[in-house]
Amino acid sequence: MRYILLLLIITFNIFPFGKNKVQYHDFDWKFIESEHFKVFYYPNNRELAKLTLTFAERSYKLLRKDFLYEMEGKIDLILYASHNHFEETNISGSAPEESVGGFTEFFKNRVVIPYDGNWESFRHVIHHELTHAIQNKFFFGARFQSIVSGIKSMNLPLWFIEGLAEYESRGGWDRDSDMMIRDAIYNNYLPSVNYLNNYMTYKGGQLLLYFISEKYGKKKVADILRKISVLKSTETAFKEAIGLEFNELSNEWHRWLMDKYWPILANTQRPSDIATQLTDHIENRNYLNNSPALSPDGLKVAYLSNKSDYFDIYLLRTYDGKEIRKIVTGQSSGDFEEFHWLRPGICWSPDSRKIVFAAKSQEQDALYIYNALTGEEESQLKFNLDGIYSPDWSVDGKNICFVGQKDGISDLYIYNIEKKDLKKLTNDIFSVSYPKFSKDGKKILFSSDRGEDLNIKTIDWSIDLSNMNLNLSDIYCLNLEDSRLTQITDTPLDKENYPFWIDEDRIGYTSDKTGVSNIYFSNLDGSNSYPVTNLISGAIQTSSNGKYLVFSSFFKGGYDIYLINNIDSLKKVDPKMSIWYPETDFSRVEASYDKVYNNLVLDEKLNKITFTPDLIEDIKTKESSKDSVVLYKEFPYTPQFSPDIITAYAGYGSGYGFSGQVYVQISDKLAKHRFNLGISLSQDIINSEFNLLYTYMPNRLDVGAGLAHDLNYFWSDENGDDKIQDSEIDRDREINPYIIGSYGISRYSRFDGSLSLKYIINKEYTGFNDEFKYKGSHTFPVVNFGYSYDNTIWGIIGPENGMRFRFDILYSPDFKNLFLDENDGFEFYKLNLDFRKYFRLSGAYQFAFRLAGGISGGKNPQKFYLGGVSSWLNYKIKSRSNIKDISSRYYSSHVYPLRGTQIYERNGNRYFMFNSEFRFPLINIIDLGFPPIRLGYIRGVLFSDFGSAWNGNKFKGYGFSDGRRGLNDLIHTVGVGSRVNLGIFILRYDIAWNLKWGDGSEKSISDSKPRHILSMGANF
Repeated sequence: MRYILLLLIITFNIFPFGKNKVQYHDFDWKFIESEHFKVFYYPNNRELAKLTLTFAERSYKLLRKDFLYEMEGKIDLILYASHNHFEETNISGSAPEESVGGFTEFFKNRVVIPYDGNWESFRHVIHHELTHAIQNKFFFGARFQSIVSGIKSMNLPLWFIEGLAEYESRGGWDRDSDMMIRDAIYNNYLPSVNYLNNYMTYKGGQLLLYFISEKYGKKKVADILRKISVLKSTETAFKEAIGLEFNELSNEWHRWLMDKYWPILANTQRPSDIATQLTDHIENRNYLNNSPALSPDGLKVAYLSNKSDYFDIYLLRTYDGKEIRKIVTGQSSGDFEEFHWLRPGICWSPDSRKIVFAAKSQEQDALYIYNALTGEEESQLKFNLDGIYSPDWSVDGKNICFVGQKDGISDLYIYNIEKKDLKKLTNDIFSVSYPKFSKDGKKILFSSDRGEDLNIKTIDWSIDLSNMNLNLSDIYCLNLEDSRLTQITDTPLDKENYPFWIDEDRIGYTSDKTGVSNIYFSNLDGSNSYPVTNLISGAIQTSSNGKYLVFSSFFKGGYDIYLINNIDSLKKVDPKMSIWYPETDFSRVEASYDKVYNNLVLDEKLNKITFTPDLIEDIKTKESSKDSVVLYKEFPYTPQFSPDIITAYAGYGSGYGFSGQVYVQISDKLAKHRFNLGISLSQDIINSEFNLLYTYMPNRLDVGAGLAHDLNYFWSDENGDDKIQDSEIDRDREINPYIIGSYGISRYSRFDGSLSLKYIINKEYTGFNDEFKYKGSHTFPVVNFGYSYDNTIWGIIGPENGMRFRFDILYSPDFKNLFLDENDGFEFYKLNLDFRKYFRLSGAYQFAFRLAGGISGGKNPQKFYLGGVSSWLNYKIKSRSNIKDISSRYYSSHVYPLRGTQIYERNGNRYFMFNSEFRFPLINIIDLGFPPIRLGYIRGVLFSDFGSAWNGNKFKGYGFSDGRRGLNDLIHTVGVGSRVNLGIFILRYDIAWNLKWGDGSEKSISDSKPRHILSMGANF
């Protein structure tokens, strides 16, 4: 039953710590459907939902052709109008991070996507996630049980799952992906097939499949898919399809890439060849330094970095690159949950003293104005917009322009600081990005995917975006005096972004015209355009004051910021065309039938796969027909329930009879309602247990109600001799109705509460015919309230940076007359505090500290039991004789870790504990030939534990005990240990010494024998 209770806890997020997913909005969901899809959306997003259906049907036509597969049923797409709204979804267990563009839930095959303000990104995410969903149906079928059994039998590598989705949704290979691969090849860190991890899971997997399609033909990718579905082994399927094992495939792939890239890269520039590097992601052991903002006086740069493990805004000097200060600490409160690092924007005030930036602030985005020199907040501006991006400050200091997102539309806005007035500058369906004020404040440069459409006053959904090439953008200039829009660049196949002003007549921007994003200069009318850089992996996110120029570039596996201290020193260069691959314009792609599948020949190992002429002809006919008819009739959402999880175990034992466990989780499509049922069967119904929980989760306050029936066996040790006797074995039948609630304050903090009424029937074992004799009944009404804060960053064995804090209050009043309670009533309270802090020193080296304490009082104060560690495999117990009353069985607490001691080493109604650890890398990898065991990332710890438990005011820390001087109630242990993550659990091994701290005399105790501890679980 403890296993079942654990699963119930997981479903409701009532762990003591953990980040939160806060539902700031209660959406009124509706849906429309087409032949193959249903799209769920909320008011004001109907047109966005219709476009989603169009993109989805087009994507399915291509996937059906590539997979040669006609899916059964419909796929549900849950649509959010912004990423902020998307982060409130209940379909995932935790809030999606900013880097998550969408996800596919496996068991119900639901696709969850936000509109992020860019149409090409939106189209790509739909196609990417539908690849997962259709791949799921292709491999595992449409039924819940077949999906469960299929996942167990087929271990697909993540690089294949994500690589295939990128390969399909990008149409093979593309310029954005090429930037990272160019860097990997130039700096020689492209991994082999078996080590495609992190972002190489996506881009490396995509490129590998593109290589196979180029060398062996596009049909080979589909051939591999079909072979995997039968052989259940990815490497074996590759071997059968192309005749190469993964190590051979890696060699062929790398050789092919060298032939493609080295001629291109030979004449390119490193960023440090043309600019001064201001940040160093390698030295700081981080990945991202971006969004540079050059101050108007040219002396300072504000930028975004995750060098502290969190996204913060820093200030540095341009003349020597030295850091001045951290301006804003992010990801520690609800005000700065996200800085939009994928679409960042920081800008300076004209006097070079303040900065403005956008951040997610709880339920919506906000603009923040900060004093860059002091780090003090001056203003927070909220406009009830779904998203805010890329603010820019006018030279006169009166206005701030930015990109705002509302109801699936992205537009330009301008805010007058003095009048506190917000004005919408554009009102159309096209994407806009990166606005920049002119020197006189009368014009704004920005980039957009609108092509030649210069209408900025009408939202015209009759424009068929699905028939436009959205993977492009140009630079435009908006005249604020007459609202006239002018197109500056006109490049139908390229993307121009990040515009900046050099002077009133000249501008700069980035363009990927030659295959990688380089910096270009041109006149304001678009004439005399020429490149001034020829970088290996491009330049992005430019900022200039007309004299200096800063930009971000991806090099050696991370983003850094570079400074050009004389913009006039940049001369025209002649970069060679580096697009060696055909790019896909999805608006022009036809899902035509590939006749090569007619003659598909399968070997004997794959004879389970058959492609009948009828099926092939059916797919051919459908693919050559018009798009599926879309039914735009709107339907209200009504909950329809289906299982999320079903697990079952059954057995039979002589003397015990039938036993088994069942766990079921059922929810509706939008996960507003959830039912959890855990049953543990043993012998008969009377001896069985269950826990039923219903939770309601569409609001900020999540609530639940449940009923539990448990059986618990205890050794009461009423004689106090620490010896088990039949008369001291009790069985408690527990009936417990309860309600629980959780209120999210922000992503990092929340309130939790519960109210339960535990009714216990206590019986003792008679030793006669295995019978139990009634002893009495007890009722415990319990109120529990807690507050928690958690912004920790986790590694592979536990938290590595940040802080966790929790405070709990528990109270049980005397309720002895309820349910005819025959015994004296119990009354007690408990207060508990737990504070944990983690410091990353460098890389994998960390310090961790924990301070905890508690007190219990009332008529029946409860005990705190100190000693040992949690999930201790070779555990040692000192004594259970102090567990005498029934309330202690359920409401006393074990406090861990106190390594080097036994369980129940100390007890009392007061306690404190202080743990400190130094964590470090111990062994990077163990690779044995026989037995074939490979373990990596084994971590070591040095630790010191202090703790004590006592009753009332009777604490004695140090003094004489039994004629010897040393520690009395206080316990101090030290030791060393190691940790390894085995995938299904973390294994811990510690050696600890219990120190007594004597004075060296004969009557003192100075040390103890080492205790070897084997346990499971993450670091505290």
